[in-house]
Amino acid sequence: MIHERDLQSKCLKWLRDRDIYTINTHGDGWGGKGTPDLTMCVNGRFVCAELKVGAGEMSSAQKLHRVWIERNGGIFFSPYTLAEFIEKMEGIIRNG
Repeated sequence: MIHERDLQSKCLKWLRDRDIYTINTHGDGWGGKGTPDLTMCVNGRFVCAELKVGAGEMSSAQKLHRVWIERNGGIFFSPYTLAEFIEKMEGIIRNG
């Protein structure tokens, strides 16, 4: 089974290879409870991803961040695989 940190590393590599600005939250107490794993600027859009693996689900704090981000016009998604992450990101890149 893949661990969330492994998925995060693969997503970060994909983003770096495309020179996409990214803030990587390490899940420690400094970033604030529920802060998304990846915060990106894609074609001027505020985009956040909360990475999950296996049967992982978002916490109530993570769901609250999703509401705040979407309410303010940002894009929030929660992929479970690298393929799902890439598919969503390519759509955002293509469609703005």
